[in-house]
Amino acid sequence: MFFYLAKGLWFLLQPSTLIALLIGYGAILIWTGWARWGRRFVTIGAILLLLAGLSPLGNVLVLPLENRFPRTNLDSPPPPTGFIILGGAEDRLVGTTRHAPALNEAAERIVEGAILAQRFPNSKIAFTGGDAGILYKSGSEAEGAEALLTAMGVAKDRLILEASARDTYENAVFLKEDLIKQANETIYGLSAGIWTRDITRAHRFAKEIKAGVVWVNTYNMFNAASPFGGYKQSGYGREMGKHALDLYTQVKSVWVDLSGKPIGWFGK
Repeated sequence: MFFYLAKGLWFLLQPSTLIALLIGYGAILIWTGWARWGRRFVTIGAILLLLAGLSPLGNVLVLPLENRFPRTNLDSPPPPTGFIILGGAEDRLVGTTRHAPALNEAAERIVEGAILAQRFPNSKIAFTGGDAGILYKSGSEAEGAEALLTAMGVAKDRLILEASARDTYENAVFLKEDLIKQANETIYGLSAGIWTRDITRAHRFAKEIKAGVVWVNTYNMFNAASPFGGYKQSGYGREMGKHALDLYTQVKSVWVDLSGKPIGWFGK
């Protein structure tokens, strides 16, 4: 429901739709007793359409938004171990009709992903994108992304594909669930590392990861006061910390009857 509501609100509130509604409302008023206001609305809408759609003003307003996040310096150590590509770079309707992946104006997402995959050959590439069609179904974007990236030289075993997300919100939620599921599918669980600038999110991941030790924004840190050990087939018990003492102790139950009365075979 949230997906359809968000799509409907964006359709109504995007600038082009608001300008069209303004011109349409003005055109209706021209045929009523409010003709003067109708002409004003149509004139204002036409001016906004010319300024935002046909003049350089549109680019002047959009470019600062495109560059609001500076590019990361990938040359500084340590090298990245993975990248995330969001869906939205494919025209699935055209691609399905032509039986070949088709890219749109956001094609740099796929191209940049392939470049980074070649630059950092040990990194994983996670793609998240499903079928965002409302009136028609055109297949998951993950299928097209897999075909394109493998054709550009990225090995299939480096790809992590999430094929259900339909918008940016679902990209984050579904990919997180998929990554945690894959991380927990291993039979081992000795340690894990999380790299993020969001400490709250790091604690959420750490809670769901089935590993005995979780490092956040660091790795291979140890302290004698901190227990070390794994889940599943990564071992039993803990070393270091007060939990290590459990390995050298045994639990014993002692029952004492202070009543002095004789008892039966079953202690009654």
